[in-house]
Amino acid sequence: MSDTKMDYSHDEYEFHISEDWKNEICQQMVNRTTNQMKIKFLVVKLDEDEPGFFEHMSSNVTKWALSFVGMYPDLGMLHTALVVGPHKIEWNNSSYCMPRQAISRRPVFCLDLATIPNNKEYEKLTKIVSKHVVEWNIYKKYTRMHANCQHFVVDLIEKLGLNTQFDRCLSIMKSCLDDIQRPSHTMKPSRAFCDVFGLDPKTPFQFSTHEELDELVRKLQQKDMYLLNRPYIEVEILKAYDRPYWIKYSGISEDYDKMLQTYKNNLPEDDQNVKKVKQALERCRPHHFGCPFTEPSLTGSILPMPTPDWSKGRS
Repeated sequence: MSDTKMDYSHDEYEFHISEDWKNEICQQMVNRTTNQMKIKFLVVKLDEDEPGFFEHMSSNVTKWALSFVGMYPDLGMLHTALVVGPHKIEWNNSSYCMPRQAISRRPVFCLDLATIPNNKEYEKLTKIVSKHVVEWNIYKKYTRMHANCQHFVVDLIEKLGLNTQFDRCLSIMKSCLDDIQRPSHTMKPSRAFCDVFGLDPKTPFQFSTHEELDELVRKLQQKDMYLLNRPYIEVEILKAYDRPYWIKYSGISEDYDKMLQTYKNNLPEDDQNVKKVKQALERCRPHHFGCPFTEPSLTGSILPMPTPDWSKGRS
């Protein structure tokens, strides 16, 4: 079967981009409340054993991994997307892409690709992304072998000119791939990093909750208050674990709020679904002193900034 869904002429195609889609996508992507926009590479694990639990992604992706990194099927199911500002750009078996809020229940890794510094660059970025999205929506049909989520992401990254950054990103992810698919994480810092911070190179970093990760980073900051500004690959990896906790926390919090509404704030303690959501919230909840990497909704990175309620404080 052909991958082409519709046969538009060149003029009609340009009309779709310039008049209909581009403005809508630009409005969704650009967060004018911040001075910078981050582009991130998001990796999500899918689990066939939990149907319906991860409702925001394709449920029919088969068990194979990232072909462009030379991975193998037994490494698990992975879905990929780009996060531009607070919006997720992805392709799945619906054969349709529309930027949406970056909420999911099963993200495992989220690495920074690039930072867009100003409004002029925003406009250039949104034109490239909107044209790419429209091109795939019109001319592509999802197939596992030729037009899947990874092909979509790689194609967009090439158009954005981020190949070098992406190669580095994939190298980091490949080194962590076995670990990111486990509920408890183990990360072995380099000997050079251990020498700087007085750590035992035989003892890896270990954490299974957001709070434990935050506590680990805080202890490192006690030895170097400028840790997060240093060019350590260990810091990049720890942040790549941190951002999925926030994405999950946002999504699972929505689930919890819906349960409160359903049960009218009187949750049954013996209900398995209630227990599951509460446990998930505890794993994703940040440290009570705050997250060292900062809450992403404060900057509009990954999660949208809250909309001010201008009615408050008015007479």
